[in-house]
Amino acid sequence: MHKLEKRALLKPLTPEYVEAMQALEVALKNVRPLKAKHKQSLPTDIRELSYLLTLERAKLKNPYWTHPRNLSSYLYYFLPWNLVRLGRLLPGLDLNKLFFKEEVLLDLGAGPATFGIALWLSLPELQDLKLTYVLQDRSRQACELGVQVWQRLAAELELSFRWQVKILPTPIASLAKIWPSLGLARPCLISAVNFLNEYYGQRPSLELHEVMELFLEEIGPLLQGSRLLSVEPGTRLGGKLSVGLRFVALKLGLYPIAPCPHADVCPLEERHKTWCHYTFDIKGAPKWLRELGDESGLSKDALSLSPLYLGFEHVAATSDIRVLSSPFSVPGIRGACRYGCSKKGLILLGGAESLAQGSLLSGISLQSAKVDLKSGAHILLLKDNDHN
Repeated sequence: MHKLEKRALLKPLTPEYVEAMQALEVALKNVRPLKAKHKQSLPTDIRELSYLLTLERAKLKNPYWTHPRNLSSYLYYFLPWNLVRLGRLLPGLDLNKLFFKEEVLLDLGAGPATFGIALWLSLPELQDLKLTYVLQDRSRQACELGVQVWQRLAAELELSFRWQVKILPTPIASLAKIWPSLGLARPCLISAVNFLNEYYGQRPSLELHEVMELFLEEIGPLLQGSRLLSVEPGTRLGGKLSVGLRFVALKLGLYPIAPCPHADVCPLEERHKTWCHYTFDIKGAPKWLRELGDESGLSKDALSLSPLYLGFEHVAATSDIRVLSSPFSVPGIRGACRYGCSKKGLILLGGAESLAQGSLLSGISLQSAKVDLKSGAHILLLKDNDHN
């Protein structure tokens, strides 16, 4: 019998999180008020920054935060959408188990504290702890504004802000050297959200595996005994970076905790037509944000991301299958199909239209599964009662 794990990878936004996203607009207007002409040009500025961050990202020599219009565009548009993405992901990773009282969290390329805000909102049980949140970024201004928005948001929600915040405009290569002088414990979690695409883009002369080796080498002294959470956009590049990081991490004794259901070779490592990412709806996104997207010509009906959560604990091998793709049709198979990932490699799931991306199937035997000649995936045909 095939069973869906009760807890999915991506959870709906809670009512409290949705309320916070509504209040975020007020916090932004208080911290970063826009003059009439800047408010009028905001949709155009957002569209131009979107182009810069996608098609032209490799050309980013200097922090885009240095331009006031880019900073406003990021705060009003990209920050909120990233909060929606992270709000769906973070509750399903059991991150609350890492924090007890006064732990340290290091956020690489933190920008306007996006990950910290999302974690604080997603796991309200952490709000009363005295955690130390360290923001590493080249732009102190972006970090400071993000923290101000966060504190103002807490006030709007009538919540206490107890975390200690420390900003480090220090290159990542110097972090391990200066860390002992900060008087801080080693971080229990290192986050890298929308970080690796810039890190990789700034090193065009290196191969992907060389960039990932350099990255893990630079943070290595801080990573020992800690965990690393990387979240990239759900693009082809984002999936490529996640798979590349996983490959190098395994060689160094770092194992995937999520979303991978195994620590064997990634079945998507050599594939070019698909990549590891998860797509989901925009339920819970505030009306003001959706309208701003419409005005900018960037309307959304879905979001995606490519996450990888790593730790030094070797997770025992299982027969679980993680559902990867959106539904598609395959000749000769009744119902929609989806791809899945397992220790046996790529799985072609038939009759899987009702499964959400990120779902975990357990208790499955693939010993006699046939192989799809086109994709090389093992074929698993699900029955209606398998979805219950």
